[in-house]
Amino acid sequence: MQVTEPLSDAWRRTRQLLFRPFNLGTWFSFGVMFFLQDLVEGGGSGGSVRLPNFGGGGRTGGTGPAGVGLKDFVDHYHSFMADKGPTVVGVAVVVLLFAFLLGSVFMWLGTRGQVMSIVAVARGDARLGETWGESKDSAWSLFKFRLVLSVLGFTLTGPLLLLAFSRFVDLVDEGVTDPGPIFLGLIPFVVVIGLVGIAFSLVGAVLRNFVAPMMWRFDLNAREGWARFFEFARGRWVAIVLFFGLRVVMGIGVGLGAAILVTCTCCIGALPVLQQTLMAPWYVFERAYGLYAIESAGSEWTMVDELPDPHAGWMPPPPGGYPPPAPPPPYEGQGSPPWPGT
Repeated sequence: MQVTEPLSDAWRRTRQLLFRPFNLGTWFSFGVMFFLQDLVEGGGSGGSVRLPNFGGGGRTGGTGPAGVGLKDFVDHYHSFMADKGPTVVGVAVVVLLFAFLLGSVFMWLGTRGQVMSIVAVARGDARLGETWGESKDSAWSLFKFRLVLSVLGFTLTGPLLLLAFSRFVDLVDEGVTDPGPIFLGLIPFVVVIGLVGIAFSLVGAVLRNFVAPMMWRFDLNAREGWARFFEFARGRWVAIVLFFGLRVVMGIGVGLGAAILVTCTCCIGALPVLQQTLMAPWYVFERAYGLYAIESAGSEWTMVDELPDPHAGWMPPPPGGYPPPAPPPPYEGQGSPPWPGT
């Protein structure tokens, strides 16, 4: 598997699909697909978690204003749960069910858009109807795998978050109200949750860049797609790691470019579909890069249908232009013809 060589092929593919010729309808079709794709990928957005500052100089025991406020918060929590506990649990269950159903809908649409983008870039065909139909089977199998993965992730992290909050409450009840000691007491939960998050992120990255394209190209379900990936990855793990490292670097640069685009368009460039349409060259390029990276491993891993070269077979026009001049009529007279070659 090659890492840097597919970059030139990906850029050539991007020019073929978006600029030769330029067609606004093609850009918009790609924008719709990538908008759907971002429903499950998040569009590269991120966030940060910061430990709250409860005040400076508070000492263990809660004698400072921060300690008093934190202790009051936990006391109110205990009294509220004692009074409204069953109601809170019922509302939480309803909210979780609604969030699960809504998230499943977005996940289905996002998975369909993800496979549609693979089909469109690999086939060189951005027609929405055709890519929607061809992505059906692969997207359904991929969606079921993602749904199981999401349930597993929630099953692992949900109890950890509840245990972390319970430990936080216990620490405050014991009189520990400084942020430092509280953070130290929560470090085991933070580490475990972080490791689980990293593991699921790695699985999602491999699924998105390798397994999903193989599922579509070789008509496989999710289990078979993972088996095919491990067959592909044998002896190529270093190249795969370098591939993801290069993608991270490119993603940082494109993120800065997207921020500049949004700023220069007075946030109009951040509107759904419009943003993906304006950023279509990047979306097509990065998807093509992944497909060509897989393809570089050998002919048995062919992922992309090559497009005909519009200049292939071109020949200069004959003398006189098109159509060529008609030959002279045959000579029917006596003796030698008045012109040679007849």
